[in-house]
Amino acid sequence: MYLFDWAEVDDEGVRFENLVALHLLKAVSTWKALGSGDIDLSEHIPYFQEKLGVPAAIQVVHKSGILRKLRKNDRVQWIVSADRWLRTLP
Repeated sequence: MYLFDWAEVDDEGVRFENLVALHLLKAVSTWKALGSGDIDLSEHIPYFQEKLGVPAAIQVVHKSGILRKLRKNDRVQWIVSADRWLRTLP
């Protein structure tokens, strides 16, 4: 059980866990509202990968059953369905 008013929780570890859970809830709600089902790689992913210097990036989509591995500009990009990606979270 998580509290929306996580700042009122006294225990620092529990407060942090609540903060993370609520941000994940907000992200999932936003993804559902946007209904992102585009299985083509967004042009922004490789751009920000290059700027940030990260070797891999994930584009989460609303369409079920998607798992694609791409390589662009010597970096890896994954396009994965939200249901599959969320199952990997601990």
